[in-house]
Amino acid sequence: MGSVINILQLSLISFLYIKKYLTIYNTFIIIGISSLVPVLIIFFSSVKLKIKYDRVWLDFINNFKLGKWILGSNTIFALSSQIYLWLLVIFSNKSSVAILGVTSSLANILGPFLQGINSYVFPKMTHARKDNMIFGVIQIMKKAVIFLSIIFGFWIVIGILFGNSLLNLIYSSKYSGYKTILIVVIINCFVSGITGPLGYALASLERADINFKSLTGGFIVTVFVGILLIYKFELYGAVIGMLLSNITNCILQWLGLLKLLKLTKKEMKFVNIENK
Repeated sequence: MGSVINILQLSLISFLYIKKYLTIYNTFIIIGISSLVPVLIIFFSSVKLKIKYDRVWLDFINNFKLGKWILGSNTIFALSSQIYLWLLVIFSNKSSVAILGVTSSLANILGPFLQGINSYVFPKMTHARKDNMIFGVIQIMKKAVIFLSIIFGFWIVIGILFGNSLLNLIYSSKYSGYKTILIVVIINCFVSGITGPLGYALASLERADINFKSLTGGFIVTVFVGILLIYKFELYGAVIGMLLSNITNCILQWLGLLKLLKLTKKEMKFVNIENK
């Protein structure tokens, strides 16, 4: 499905570009159509829908218990990821927004790879949880974090060595002097990347509330520290604020997971004593 969407997008965008009809408006239309059509085709050709009306309310309540935290987390994440662009518009200028957009696009080049890893890891965690393998979930999470750390480590080194060259090659010489910004944004992507498996582990263990609270902590750093940094240092303050916010989120998730693991171990010891 992902391949169909990408091929359709690139084909339509290339066609409009050749015909000189490519605009921002048309591009968004193409993205929407390309994403929607394959999904609808696969959904209606492979899924048989049957609504059990007597279970609607019960299923809604059960899903909302966990879903409310996921909804809250997605909302906070969306605010945190977009607010820096708006803050730069307010406290700096449009060129700073463009530079942040360019460096973020290049830094997120591992985004599809990261999405693929998380799509593989999350189902494995869920199955481990169903089999009452709580520590199995932790082991999967640890392996994912180590693997992603190695991959992002190489990407950070490449950014340090060839950052200006990559910016010049892909986005023109206009952005070749912002290697420092690029490196900080890559480190920020690294922190976000290794935080992903943590969030999925918490969701698998039905503790998405910890993920929400951690993201909220990161957002508070943005509000009270990030805004001040942008006001004082503009673009450099923005990328440092983003990094501090994500580090806060990552640390809080780690602490929450460790606390949950301690409680689980205590419960297991108590059960063993009771059985004896």
